[in-house]
Amino acid sequence: LDTSEATTFRRLGAFVGGASFDAIDHVCAGGTGTDALAAVEALADKSLIRLTTGSAGEARVELLETIHTFARNRLELSGEQREVQRSHASYFADRAEEAERHLRGARQVEWTRRLEEERPNLDVALSWSFGPGDPTYGLRIVAGLRDFWNYQGHAHDMRQWTARALNVVDETAGKTRAGVLMSAGFAAYNDHDPRAVELLDDATALFEAANDFEHQALAQVWATGSRELFTGDLDGARRGVRRGLELARRTGATSVEAQALNFIGELERAAGNLEEAQQFQSQALELSRQTGEMRRVAMVTHNLGMIAPQLGDDVAAARLLHESLELAATQGYGTMTAYCLLGLSEQLALRGNATLAAQVVGAADEYLRVMGVRAQMADESDHVRIHAFVAREAGPERYAQATAQGARLDLDEAVELIR
Repeated sequence: LDTSEATTFRRLGAFVGGASFDAIDHVCAGGTGTDALAAVEALADKSLIRLTTGSAGEARVELLETIHTFARNRLELSGEQREVQRSHASYFADRAEEAERHLRGARQVEWTRRLEEERPNLDVALSWSFGPGDPTYGLRIVAGLRDFWNYQGHAHDMRQWTARALNVVDETAGKTRAGVLMSAGFAAYNDHDPRAVELLDDATALFEAANDFEHQALAQVWATGSRELFTGDLDGARRGVRRGLELARRTGATSVEAQALNFIGELERAAGNLEEAQQFQSQALELSRQTGEMRRVAMVTHNLGMIAPQLGDDVAAARLLHESLELAATQGYGTMTAYCLLGLSEQLALRGNATLAAQVVGAADEYLRVMGVRAQMADESDHVRIHAFVAREAGPERYAQATAQGARLDLDEAVELIR
């Protein structure tokens, strides 16, 4: 290899799971005048790398594991490893911050897929930042990946990295600290951990001090909803979420407005006020369609599908849950796919197919267990009811056998069973 090719090759060792041309240009060309993309073409001609196509149709580079190990060893011996890893962490911190904005908009699915593709690189950047490197980059990544981890059901990642971030973030970090606290608050809320209230309250105050009213509204909605979860103060939660709703409307943050309406609907559903819940969720669905947030469309459609049978409309329940399932499965939205499978298992059992219903229950339960995802507050009682109903319809022995069979299915196979 010539000098340019050798430099690019060893710096490719900083990536894991492949790299986009944009990332390579940023990380491999820095500080040397190297034409990294020309070097990539030469390396491909010499069969040291493989050119592939990413989820968004962009060109990517992959290395076989043995060649990647050799490249990484050359990087370690070069004396430039720290600066290359810093450049790598900086690039992915920028991408996480860019993604955070798009995850609440019409490009939500595209950016979720991009982040999923880059998970190995994001993990490497986080490990370096919170290990021998510079935590500044890791804090920015943790603040930016909140909705990605939440939507994708990456509960283990969210717990691990928010905990690491809380250990190092200081009072001077400003909006980055606020973002870290909100990510940690989301993680605690999902785990039904009372620390969610304090974390989200602190994030709300920091965003307000920074005049970031969109994020202030979002943090406030989740803070007040968390408070109700742990104190049972439904009236106080309603007031708090409505304040967040009003702030979102004043600032034109339609996505946060939809989240607030969804949150109020979930509070009412958990309290058994089903007609009120249906009204708020219907408003949230309309706004989510306007913003193009198809994952929220899937989520709110599911919520409406879970309300319908309790209002005596099993036909609407099956229709809404099927619609949500197809949206979620198409987008790779695993958590919502599993929730829809549970809802539809009840509809299967009602129609006399309890064995298939139990298989679907087994598949959904196993996915949520492996991902470490706990049911949301409003879903818990519904899931208890569904499990009990399907078990009763199938009978103890058949239920045990069928759920065990279902646990060996992946989500795609379970979706095909439902179809």
